[in-house]
Amino acid sequence: MAYSMTGFGSAQLSRDGWQCQIEIRSVNSRFLDSRIKLPTGFQNLEQSLNQTIKEHCSRGKVDCTINLQNTENAENALCLNKTLARHYGQLVRDFEQTTGLPVQLSLRDLLAIKDLIQLPTVDAESPFFNQLIQECLTDAVLQLKQMRQVEGGKLTGDIQTRLKSCGGYLDQIEQYAKELPNLYFQKIAALIQTLETKVNVDQGRLEQEIAILTDRSDITEEIVRFRSHLAHVDEVFLQNECGKKLDFLLQELNRETNTIGSKAGHQGISQLVILIKSELEKIREQIQNLE
Repeated sequence: MAYSMTGFGSAQLSRDGWQCQIEIRSVNSRFLDSRIKLPTGFQNLEQSLNQTIKEHCSRGKVDCTINLQNTENAENALCLNKTLARHYGQLVRDFEQTTGLPVQLSLRDLLAIKDLIQLPTVDAESPFFNQLIQECLTDAVLQLKQMRQVEGGKLTGDIQTRLKSCGGYLDQIEQYAKELPNLYFQKIAALIQTLETKVNVDQGRLEQEIAILTDRSDITEEIVRFRSHLAHVDEVFLQNECGKKLDFLLQELNRETNTIGSKAGHQGISQLVILIKSELEKIREQIQNLE
C-alpha cells in the first residue's frame, strides 16, 4: 500500500492532573529525518520517541512538538525560584549597606533575572511522564499515518490513471509500427520516381533494403519491455515503501520511451512519444511524494 510522505497528526492526553499535547507533521524527504521539540528537562526521552516514529514512518522529514501542562495548578503555572531570590536579596542588602544607597527594583528588573521565575519543577525521570508522552505520541503518529495513507491513495489513483493513458498511447504506437514497412516502401518508391535518370530497380534488392530499414527501426522489444514495466508498477503499489521502487521503474519507462522515439523516425510515433513523456514527467513529480 502506498503512503504519502505528507501528513499531519495531533493528540491530547490527560492524566493525574497533567495534560500532554502533541502535534506532528511530515513532508517529503529522501530519508527519514525526525526532529522532536521536547519540554525542558525531557531530552532523555528523545531516542525512544524517535524510535516510535520510526516504527510508523520510513521516509519523510518529520517535525514533532510536545507540550506538558499541569492542569490542576494552571493558575500557578509559574513559580519563584526561592533559593535564587534569597541570593539576590542578600546581594541587594550588601550593596545598600556598603554604599549607603537604596536599591529600587521594578518588576521588569526581576523578570530580567534568568531563572528567577520558572515553571514548576518536574521529575523528567519519572515513568509517569514517560508513559504519558509515549501514549500521546503513539496516538498522534497513528493520525499522521492515517492521513498519509489517504493522501497516498489519491496519489496512487492519479498515477495509475496516467499510466493507463501511457498504455493507450503505446497501443497507438504499435499500430503505427506495423505500418512502417509499407511506409518505407512507398517512400523509397516515390524517391526513385523523382530521379531524372530512370533506373531499373531490382524488386528483390528493394525489398531487402526495406527489410534492413524495418529491422533497424523495429521497436517490438521496447514495447514489450514498456508493458512489462507497467505491469510491474501495479505489483509495486501493493508493497510497503514503494516510492524508491517506483522511481526506478519510471526511469526504465523513460528509457524505453526515448529509444522508441529515436528508432522509429515516424511523425505519428514521435507525437505519441511526446505525450507519453509528458505523462511520465507528471508521474515523476507525484512519485516524489510517496514513501
